[in-house]
Amino acid sequence: MTEKKTIKLGKSKAVDDVMKCYETILTGTLLCVDPSSGSESSMPGYALYDNGVMTEKGIVEVLSKGSKVQNRLKELADCFREDFDAVDVLVIEDIPPIHGGARRGFGGRMKSHASLLKSVGAIIGAVKATHIVSINPRVWQKWKDENYVKSDDVDAQYMGIAAIEMSKMIQTKELKRKAKEKK
Repeated sequence: MTEKKTIKLGKSKAVDDVMKCYETILTGTLLCVDPSSGSESSMPGYALYDNGVMTEKGIVEVLSKGSKVQNRLKELADCFREDFDAVDVLVIEDIPPIHGGARRGFGGRMKSHASLLKSVGAIIGAVKATHIVSINPRVWQKWKDENYVKSDDVDAQYMGIAAIEMSKMIQTKELKRKAKEKK
């Protein structure tokens, strides 16, 4: 049996976002998205949670893959608007900036990065969510375990696991703090 690893919350934008809605994450509807603009090599993955339990996961198939990015983004937004009417919390991957210079291939990475950032905007604009949590890959990947297999929907699933586990940790801290105040 694998030993359970200890993860500390630390300080991050994700922790700040989760602090604002940890109770809703644990008791409401949570949509987690690993964004993509629907390119030839990647599609957006999603995981849906209700009361802290995953109920569904999958890939949002962008049928116009290979076409211009603005056509894919419109289709992406339409898919999310139709498939996910309203959720309590939208958890979306926070896309870190890329670093580099005039190295070979850097221009292509910049274009891909820009498309990815646009897809985040399209998804946020399409989903009616009471709260939005942005979670950096370095944060959610702390919760990867031996069952993790890289794919877009599994990445979304582990973002949900991270948000739920952070919420439980915050809830425990809050309960201890409130108990101390009563003394």
